[in-house]
Amino acid sequence: MRYIPLVAALSTLALAASAGAGESVLLASGRGGWIEAIDLRTLETVSRIRVPEMTESVASDTSGQRLFVAAPSGPGKGCCALFAMDPQSMQLSFLVEPALSATVTAGRLFTQRGAVGIEVFDLQDLKRQPAVKAPGNYRLRASPDGRLLFGITRFPQPSLDLFDAERGALIASQPLSDASSLAGAWVGQQYFLLSAQSGQANLRPVNADSGKLGQAVSLSSSGSFPDCQMIPYDIIASAGSLVIYGQFGLMADGACTVPGGFVVADPGSGAVTGRFASDLTFRRMVASPDGLYLYGLDVGSPAWRRVRIVKIEARTGQVVAEKSLDPDVWYLTTGQIPDEIRGHLDLTAILPARR
Repeated sequence: MRYIPLVAALSTLALAASAGAGESVLLASGRGGWIEAIDLRTLETVSRIRVPEMTESVASDTSGQRLFVAAPSGPGKGCCALFAMDPQSMQLSFLVEPALSATVTAGRLFTQRGAVGIEVFDLQDLKRQPAVKAPGNYRLRASPDGRLLFGITRFPQPSLDLFDAERGALIASQPLSDASSLAGAWVGQQYFLLSAQSGQANLRPVNADSGKLGQAVSLSSSGSFPDCQMIPYDIIASAGSLVIYGQFGLMADGACTVPGGFVVADPGSGAVTGRFASDLTFRRMVASPDGLYLYGLDVGSPAWRRVRIVKIEARTGQVVAEKSLDPDVWYLTTGQIPDEIRGHLDLTAILPARR
């Protein structure tokens, strides 16, 4: 592989860490029924938990004292219900069904059963709070302080909706053009919206008080964002910049011309670096809390037959380590686990009694 030095200094929004929490880890969940906690430095698996097959996703609270797992509620059941897992006892506690993922802030958990509002749970006691009335099925991104949520939806029409996470209320809704791809990320307390259409991409700042869209900035790398709704673009924050990549491993194997790898954009000027790691096809990318490294879930081609986590040096854009995963569909994020389960590779989650 050939890699071009990365001229933009990259870092990430650090995960909030509470007293007693261990170091951040990568959390990888596979549909074969495993969650692996992976050391950020060495890419070694430091804990492995058997969970129900067809598990979809995993998230942690900021202390690592609970994991939230989207998995079938019982043998032969479809995916997924959302469970809270106590890593000390390995007990899974049912929260809601159906649900494919959880968005976790310092005090609350948000999830959806479809376009019927946003379900809310208190993290202290896991009690269900009043649902947020909302018309869409969202990709939610919480602000770093946990006060606000922005949600992108395409149904009943494309819109960007702003929610007060503490009051559980919809604040504002802005209609969006039906671009081929829409994504958003927080850079500090500023949210940016990415839209891609006909090979061109724009970034727009969004007012966190009113939800109103600011002036669009056209990204300088013209023609680098070909349309393909089956491979949407995603963005993650990196200090004052945004990392933009196509999400592979969905339904479009060989059917789209979206390039692999990633670019780095300055949201103020629209300047874009050259493309890095262009021969890799990522499903998800995350960044280390210290900003020195990016981690990509490379699905390979054909997708999911040769799956790897690659560690990329942020300063140069070079792959410095990799870890092979079993052929399977995987999900990747960062999170916390308690120190007590590090080193245990044979743990098994316990499903609650059948309801």
